[in-house]
Amino acid sequence: LPRAQLAWNSEGAPESREFGDCYFSWEGGAAESEYVFLQGNNLPMAWEGQAQFVIAELGFGTALNFLITLQSWRKAAPSNALLFYISVELFPLEAEDISRALSKWPELDELKAELLSQLPPRVRGLHVLRFAGGVTLQLYYTDALDGLRRISTPVDAWYLDGFAPSKNAHMWSGEILAEVSRLSRAGSTLATFSASADVRRTLEANQFVVSK
Repeated sequence: LPRAQLAWNSEGAPESREFGDCYFSWEGGAAESEYVFLQGNNLPMAWEGQAQFVIAELGFGTALNFLITLQSWRKAAPSNALLFYISVELFPLEAEDISRALSKWPELDELKAELLSQLPPRVRGLHVLRFAGGVTLQLYYTDALDGLRRISTPVDAWYLDGFAPSKNAHMWSGEILAEVSRLSRAGSTLATFSASADVRRTLEANQFVVSK
């Protein structure tokens, strides 16, 4: 697959040349991930008492969401519980780009090193990575729609973290959000930064109740 083409702004934050959008807020990217995706899905409370929990993400990006989730899981998950984290990414970042992008958060250095030590090459398909604490990362390097169609595992919580709908409309298409609905178990939750009216209406048409 092609290498993600990055530009680094004056603050040192990564931006996508393909989509003309930033990966996260440089001032508060980690807090943003915690607030939007973990709190937005009522985590870690939602996995309390669960023997297995499945999170699926559209847009692996810099791996910030994954590392924040891994950090929270190790602090709060039930003993012997299993976390399956499924993520789809068409433009994978190289290890050195991920390391540079996350350099602002030294508290994630150990987790980042665990990830980078087994980061797969940019080869299309499914790559399975395993982490201490009962965590399995299923990383699909492919188009979002293709990746979702390859998944059969019912999902408990979704991180919809593609670039903004105005920059990458395909990621928010009716076809993709219909696949999200298909894979969601009853009571599944999702969270996203996007407040687009079109996204909200498409999610509602696919049986989700949406609120800001």
